[in-house]
Amino acid sequence: MRTGATGAPGNGWTVRAHLYTIVALFAVLISAGGAWHATIVLDEAEVSADRDTSAQAHLGAAAVADALQRGESVIVALAARLPLAKTLFLRPAGVC
Repeated sequence: MRTGATGAPGNGWTVRAHLYTIVALFAVLISAGGAWHATIVLDEAEVSADRDTSAQAHLGAAAVADALQRGESVIVALAARLPLAKTLFLRPAGVC
């Protein structure tokens, strides 16, 4: 005959049942904590990725603008020095 927690006979929990319950609760709490932590880390990573992407886009746009400006200055210098280049740049091939 099994006895309860108070020592009285009855349908009380066994030590094994208590142990399984404690282990199950511990597993649930650890899993919930891990999921909560993962959610926080993923949110922070998303914000960081958005910020980094924006910064890279600004750097890329500045580099493209600089390259276009340099290309334009090279074309102007060529057109000023070479009369044939001036004609080519002022009248492109399909416009004659």
